[in-house]
Parts: sequence; structure tokens; C-alpha cells
Amino acid sequence: MDYLLVDMGNTAIKWCLAPSLRKGLGPVHSEAWSSDGSGPEAMARLMAKAIAQQTQQGPSAGRRGLGPGALEMVYCSVAPEQRTAALVASLCKALGCEARPFLSQARLKVGPDKMHRHGQTLELVNGYKNPRQLGSDRWAALWGLVSSPALWPESVAADGQTEGAVVLVSAGTATVMDWLSVDACTPPGLTRFNFQGGTIRPGYGLMAKVLGESTAGLGPQSPAVTRAAMQQGIAQAQVSGVFSRARPCLVAVHGGYARQWLKDYVRYFGTAGQSAQIDGVKRPAVVHAPSLILKGLKAWRLASY
Repeated sequence: MDYLLVDMGNTAIKWCLAPSLRKGLGPVHSEAWSSDGSGPEAMARLMAKAIAQQTQQGPSAGRRGLGPGALEMVYCSVAPEQRTAALVASLCKALGCEARPFLSQARLKVGPDKMHRHGQTLELVNGYKNPRQLGSDRWAALWGLVSSPALWPESVAADGQTEGAVVLVSAGTATVMDWLSVDACTPPGLTRFNFQGGTIRPGYGLMAKVLGESTAGLGPQSPAVTRAAMQQGIAQAQVSGVFSRARPCLVAVHGGYARQWLKDYVRYFGTAGQSAQIDGVKRPAVVHAPSLILKGLKAWRLASY
């Protein structure tokens, strides 16, 4: 069975096929929602066509197609409820598949039998009193990070000891920074991450748009020196929040503006990549971690077997 992983965001839909839950993701696709908010049926047709082409060209094309039972959709959404429901219904009809919604929960856990090359049980605990108040895309991204040990082994010791928090930066329509602590008081064989909350600020595009529309002289026609000053202010506002609570040991960045965020971080705070001693202070490792939401959906489905 193939798995269709779908992330329905505020401005775009990202999706991919996973031919196996124990292997990597297939090519990731992104399609913007129509500007007037219409067209879920047209979007479903576009996705179904792309999926049919991909499965026909894949290595197992000769033994399967898109018939009933060949595909399962796993999705999360922060899009309006009506739009989400219309797209899910249209995709299920076009592809003949069942759909499993991913929702924020109190905790997630996956055992070592599901984790290749990692002998620990991994757990993520939601610090919200009402877990469903946390956006499902944020929860999926956090689980994508926790269930990807290759991103954090040098930052988190086997006994749960760290030199700071783990921060996940989601650089999209909004820039979201979520903090995770690692619980040092756990039984052997368990690594537990505790979600401590986060911050949400306008993303790069929103900041530029608001400044251009709401402040005289800061639009596209403003002098070059003014535009540079505006860009510098936006960049500082985007990256400075990563140190607003405490010095982290690891910063993982994903989202459409991830590369821009990393570029600005390097400009103001030093090198990205592995941790290093700079001016006597240990800087956090800063890594680009693309497609974390889709990876989180896959890991959740794998853990549920």
C-alpha cells in the first residue's frame, strides 16, 4: 500500500507519496490554494493526476494501480474546516482511498522496533492543558523532529542530558518557534521530549506586506537604502526570538522561508551547522530540516501499527 501524506496549510498544500512507512518520502509537491478560496475539487483532480503519473512511473508500477485499497491518505490541516472537508472528500472519491486525520494529542510514542538504527523508545508530551488547541501542523512537525533521531543525536545524550532546549522554527506564513525540553528523569531506553509552548509572529512575507501597506515610504517604490533598512529590521525580528527564553542546544528550521531564515541567522549570530565555541560561548547546532510535517505524519502512521 502507498500512503498519501498531505499538509493543508494557510496558503498552500504540500503532499507526497510514501511507498513504505519504513522508507523515506517520495518527491514533495506544493500547490497554492486559489486566491478566492475556491476550487478544492479542481485541486483534487490536479493531485490525482500527478499521483497517477507518479505511481505509473514508479518501480512497482507493473503490479499496482490506484484501485481501491491501494492508497491511504494521512493528513493534517489548519485550513478552514469547509475547505478541508471538501478537498478530503474529493480526493477520496478521485483516488478511491480512505483518509486518516492527524490531530494534536496529549502524547505520542514510538518503540525501538519501529526506529531504524536507534535503540530508544521516543516520546513527545504536549504541555497544553487542552492538546487540541495546538495546531495539528505544529504537532506533526514536532513529532517529525522527535522521530528523526539523525537530527539531534549530538545534542541529546542517551540519558536525556542536554545543554539547553531544542527549538523548532517553522518559517512559513507565520514564523513559529516551539521549545522542547528533554526529560532527564526517564527509565533506561526512553527519550522523552516535553513541548513547552512557543511563540508566533508574522512571517517574512506578512511583515513586508504590512510595512509596505501601512507605513508611508516603505513600499516597493521607496529608496534602496530604505528598503535595505526594512529588510534588515525584518531579518532581525525573524531570528532574534530563538534566544528569547534560553540558549538552545539545537535549532531545527523548516518551512518555505527556512533558507532565508538560516541565511539571516548566520548573518547575525554566526555559523549554522554543528555546535561550536565562539567567543567562549557554545552556540547551538542549527540545521535545515525540510518536510518535517510530512515526516511527522508518516511516523505517526508507522507508530499506530
